[in-house]
This record gives sequence, structure tokens and C-alpha cells, in this order.
Amino acid sequence: MLFAEIWKRLMFLMLVVMAFLMAAGALMRYLFNSPIGFADEVSGLMLLGITFLGLAYVEKDNAHIRIEILLKRAKPGMRTLLGKVNWVIEVFWTLIVLICVSLAVMDFYDTGKRSMSTDWLIWPFACVMILGTFMLLIELVFGKHNPFAFFRSRLVVQGESSKEAGQ
Repeated sequence: MLFAEIWKRLMFLMLVVMAFLMAAGALMRYLFNSPIGFADEVSGLMLLGITFLGLAYVEKDNAHIRIEILLKRAKPGMRTLLGKVNWVIEVFWTLIVLICVSLAVMDFYDTGKRSMSTDWLIWPFACVMILGTFMLLIELVFGKHNPFAFFRSRLVVQGESSKEAGQ
């Protein structure tokens, strides 16, 4: 719970800094004809961080956007089946994204790719994509919204046994 709260505050801080940079960049550009050169680039990197770091947090709260028209009309047994199929697709898609972003980060590292205006190396910032996608995968597999009880039961049993050992 503490980790989720810290994560939420970090994403909020990034959003505030991003909004400030964009507003300051626009004001400087239109009022003084002197834009802040790195504002757009740093804001883009922060947006990348907010997006990927927020994936697992949103999954934990079961707040991802979805269309529930089929679920509302389906019978309970079909609803359960659709939930399981959806979970398998989510895990599969998350694995594909994890592989793709990992390959992209390795390419950025190997080529020494740098940002345009700040001349920063891109790969350290792109590692956020790997971290966020990996955290989403962990949340999907071991989180409370996993429709397959096998993974959850292992965590519950371990959690309960550690609580009993502490008593």
C-alpha cells in the first residue's frame, strides 16, 4: 500500500512538472519569442514515464478503460469465460509489449541514441517502459483481478503463513 501511494505521488509530481514546463515554454515562446528548448522533450519523457509507470497502478485498481456491453449482456458463466479470455489476451499482449520495448531499449543503448535538444542518452529514460510493462505483468499475474485462482491462492497462502509465523 505504501509503495502504491509513493508511486501515485511520483506520477502526480511528474504531471505537475510537465504541465509547468509546457505552460512556461508556451509563455516564453509567445511573449518573449524565446522558447525553452528542452521543455517539449522533457515533457514528452515525463509523459512516457507517467503512462508506463501508471499501467500497473491502474490495473491494481481495475480502472483500465474497457467496453462492457458484452459483459453486461452475458450470462454469469459466459461472463467468467470472457474474463478469463480477456486476461489471457492482456498477459499475451503485455509480454509482446515487454519484448518490443526491451528490444528498443537495447537498440538505443547499442547505437548511443541521444535526444535532439538536450543531447541526453535516450536509453535510461526508455528503461521506464521496461519497468512499467514488467510491473503491469506482475500485477496481471499475481494481482487481485486475476480470474485464475491458482496464482492468487499461492500469494494468499504465503501471506497467511507469514502472518501466522509472526504471531
